[in-house]
Parts: sequence; structure tokens; C-alpha cells
Amino acid sequence: MFGASGRAITTPRAQSLELSTSSFGLGDTDDDLPAALRPDRMGSATWVVAGDELFCPIAVCPAPGRIVLFARDPSGRVMRKEYCDGQWTGAQSLGIPVAERAQSKRRAPVDWQLGACFNGQGRLELFGRSPDGALVRADAGSASALSFEYLGAPAAGRGSVWFPLGLSGPPAACPVGSDRIDVFALGQGGDLLHVARDDQRWGEFESLGTASMHLVGTRAQPVPSLPIITACANGNQRVAVFLTATVGALLFKWWDGRVWSDFVSLGMPEVHDEGYPAVTAASRLTGAPAACSWGPSRLDVFARGPRGELLHKAWDGRNWSSFLSLWMPVEIENGCERSVPLTGAVTACSWGKNRVDVFATALNGKLYHAWWDGRWKHD
Repeated sequence: MFGASGRAITTPRAQSLELSTSSFGLGDTDDDLPAALRPDRMGSATWVVAGDELFCPIAVCPAPGRIVLFARDPSGRVMRKEYCDGQWTGAQSLGIPVAERAQSKRRAPVDWQLGACFNGQGRLELFGRSPDGALVRADAGSASALSFEYLGAPAAGRGSVWFPLGLSGPPAACPVGSDRIDVFALGQGGDLLHVARDDQRWGEFESLGTASMHLVGTRAQPVPSLPIITACANGNQRVAVFLTATVGALLFKWWDGRVWSDFVSLGMPEVHDEGYPAVTAASRLTGAPAACSWGPSRLDVFARGPRGELLHKAWDGRNWSSFLSLWMPVEIENGCERSVPLTGAVTACSWGKNRVDVFATALNGKLYHAWWDGRWKHD
């Protein structure tokens, strides 16, 4: 056990950053815009339906050619689907997840958004948040129902008086090496919290601090972020964590195997002005990020753009790309194409070099899938 029975470390000082913009490239995204402002459909992704009325997806890859996808249906049940050898299985219900306290046997529901990862032994684990902000965990190998256990919550206090603070958002988990799992979540004060299980033993929560920015004529101010965050391993003992600030910028923090970096802004997309297409202006990300890596020199991160399209940014080992629009799903209605904005959480995974899969729920309630195998566009 850790957290509620343990003690969180002192929060580091907020780290200042400069919020910048980076090129969006494809302009604004709206079928009603003038032709000069519409995105190039040939450069967007092909989106296919992966399920109907599935929300809060989380996807992981256990092996090349395989994807395990979890999502919630309208009743709150966790649904599991698997992709193998080019085919999807049907959706299997794992029931409505609840967490049980070992001592009292009291049970509580688990928040909708989950985190997932395969540990070094190849076992699939799910992580979630209880209504009171505790971190909970479940094995999700071949079980027909999920049984979450309480792991605890960050605590604060002095002397013999300590009280749990709770997590303010769902956890993100990633394996680091063969016998370690790192879990991240936002704390009640907006700081980034981290806890790790090393050789089957959980450590204590630690705070990795909060980002801050300088406003004109003021001191550095904390930058709030959306509650859903993402994390992925990037080579041996390296971890990347991404957040979306409420001002619309993509934030990034990096563990290089020895120390944590400061928070860094990866900027905001730029869009063309509707009245003056030659002029660009900073726009906001409107959704939480999802990230994955296929090796030490690659990071892919995705987030929803200002009009419901999916934006993609990649690191090639030396430089970050501009934001690229993967557009949004398109459906046929009365013989006409209609773009369907994305509305919910996004998840991404990779099973190997030059392969990325991304999932997102759209306004019509359908879960969509797009993938990179050297290109985003497919017949």
C-alpha cells in the first residue's frame, strides 16, 4: 500500500515556460469555409468505424499485429475488443468496474476514463480513479470481469496527522524496463504526480511540480491543464508525459533516465484568418493529448483541434514537427459527405517501427480508427 497511508513529497516550485505557436499548415477546418481555406482531403487520414456508442477509449499493443482496445458503453460497462491478423473481434463486456477496499470490503465505482499498459512480464493492467480520488488497479488479462483494488492516494500533513488529497484526474501508465511501471496523474493542486512500482513494490507519490507562465506585468502564474494526461516510454528508462494547458498549448515533460526536465511548451496550432487567408493566428487545442512511441528516436502525440479535427505532432529524435491535421471522420448523409467532429478522449498505440494506431469518438457516437503504416490515407 502507498499514498493514503504514505506521504507525498514536497511540491517543487512551478517551472516557467514560454507559450509558443507552431505551424498548423492545413488551415482552418470547416466544410462551409471558402475553398482556399479547406484542408487538403488527400493529406488527411482515412477514418474507419471501430465500434458504435463506445467512449473513453484506451488502446495498447501487446505484440506486432495486435491491439487490445478498451472503451465504455453508454451504461458504463467496460468493453474489450482485440485486433489480430487484420481482423477485429466482437466487443466483450467486462461489466461495470468497481473497486474494493481490502480491509473494509467496501466497494465504489471507477471513473470512466482508464489507463492501461502491459508490464514487463506481458501482463495487461488497468488503472483508474475512484470517486474520492484514490488510485485503483486491476489485472485485465483474460478475465471476464474486472476487479479493481485500492492502491491509495497522495497525502499531506505534518507529524502524526495526515490526510489523503486525492487525484483530480484519471491516471496514465506506462512500462519502463522489464520490471517497472510508472503512473502519472494530476493532483488536487494542479501539480503532476508520479508513483512507480519497481520489482512489484510500490513507492510513494511524488510531485513533479506545475508549469507556469509569465503574463505581461505580472509574476509567473501557474498554468492549469485539462485533467486527462498521457505518458509513454521512449527507449530504455526514458519517459515522456504530455498535458494540454487550458490556454490551449501542448505541454511536455521528459525523464532521460536520470533527471526530469522542466515543463516545456510544444506550442499551439496556427490557423489562417477567415477574412485574410495569408494571415495566420494562434489557435487552441481543445482536447487532452494521447501519445505513443515506436522507439528511442520517435514520439507521436495527438490532440483535438479547434474545430474537432485531430492534430498530430511528431519528434524524430532531433526535432519536433509542426502540427499536422488528420482531419476528422467523414460520413455520407443523403448522398453528401459530412464531416463529423471528434468530441471525446483520444488514445494512441504502436506495435513497432512505422506503425501508429489512433482511436477517437466522434459527435455521432461512433468510435473511429486511423492508422499510420507509412501513410495516413488508405483506400
